[in-house]
Amino acid sequence: MKNMKLTFIFITLIGITQTAISQNKVAIIGGGMAGVAAAYYINKYDPNAQITLFEKEHALGGNAQSVKIENFGKDVMVDLGPQYFTKGPWDDYILFLDQTIGMHTIQTESMPGTLIINQPNEQKNILVTPLKANFRGEKLSNLLKIKRFNTEAYKVYKNPTKWRTTRIEGWVNTLNFDESYKSEDIYPFLAASLGTTISEIRDASTYEIVSLFAFRKPKISNEFQIMTEGMGSLIQSYTETPSIFQ
Repeated sequence: MKNMKLTFIFITLIGITQTAISQNKVAIIGGGMAGVAAAYYINKYDPNAQITLFEKEHALGGNAQSVKIENFGKDVMVDLGPQYFTKGPWDDYILFLDQTIGMHTIQTESMPGTLIINQPNEQKNILVTPLKANFRGEKLSNLLKIKRFNTEAYKVYKNPTKWRTTRIEGWVNTLNFDESYKSEDIYPFLAASLGTTISEIRDASTYEIVSLFAFRKPKISNEFQIMTEGMGSLIQSYTETPSIFQ
């Protein structure tokens, strides 16, 4: 299991497993969430399959990595990848955790959803979404823009053929927003949400990026769950227990 890294996700894995399962030998490239989940479900489908999972990093988990930092003299766990989940868009993920680790064993803390966008070195926020339905100085016009942006993103998600080869910058240029909103809100929001830079997000695939925002299902509530131990730590602990990874 050592010396591995996430390079392909489910699209590649499906192509591999459809031909490999019949021969009882399966190669999975990448030990991130997709690779770990694929190995689990392939083993469930065919317990006799010989599964080889390749990862070049020292631990499994891919983007789901947890690190411990000191905060005011107390150690806290920080996730470098996925940080929270909520029912609706994350139902498949929650089901996977329940089937493997067991949701009843996972300690979580809940928090109401909010979003803050600001410019570096400026104290004034450009936009702060409602927290527990209380408005905190945001302009109604900005909230309506977010709704419009989500609507446009959903159209992309429902039309993968049209947008799969289009870069984010090309898509954003088609949106009916003023240039300041695009540069000060949309690009920073996308970049910050995915932990990358604005220049990199501009050149990314529109459909692939939009798909990461889980537009498939609406949120059931505005409450988000955060794992106390960290998502990366939990995935790592699962792969270290007696299982198909031994």
